[in-house]
Amino acid sequence: MEFAAALPFLVILALGAFEVPRGLIIYQKITRVTVEIGDLVARQPVGITGDQLQDLFSGADEIMRPFSFEPGAVVISSITRAKNEQAKIAWQCSSKAGVGSKIGGSGDTPSLPANFTVDTGANVIVAETRYNFAPVFGNIIWSGMEYYDVAYFRPRGNNLSGISGGCDGDGSTS
Repeated sequence: MEFAAALPFLVILALGAFEVPRGLIIYQKITRVTVEIGDLVARQPVGITGDQLQDLFSGADEIMRPFSFEPGAVVISSITRAKNEQAKIAWQCSSKAGVGSKIGGSGDTPSLPANFTVDTGANVIVAETRYNFAPVFGNIIWSGMEYYDVAYFRPRGNNLSGISGGCDGDGSTS
């Protein structure tokens, strides 16, 4: 009788002991995807092409192993600021069609954190990753959530205010 009363609690405890660490590991990997892809974009010595971005996006699958990156997407944005103007999103590229940026769209004034300024003539690369986390055991404990991570980089070599060739077939703007 006592075991029957405790069984639901024990089942939820066991499922939580599996799902919570799994969710934390996936979130850590999402952070790694954001940082690695953003850093690789910022390291480009002489500009970047849409094909190079697509190659970098495919690296997200490798970083996420053994988990799938299928429910995730990466958005790379380049923010520039001309003299006597506000910062603007010069171009944007998404790894998956229909996935937008939380900072704004191409040509928009970006929504940046407080006290984050883009100097005149400067360029900032913003890497965003979205991932729709779904628990293995469905919605017994919770139905899932969207993980979101963002990182900001200054290009090391060249000003990445333009993109050559656009991003092919992924719904992005250039």
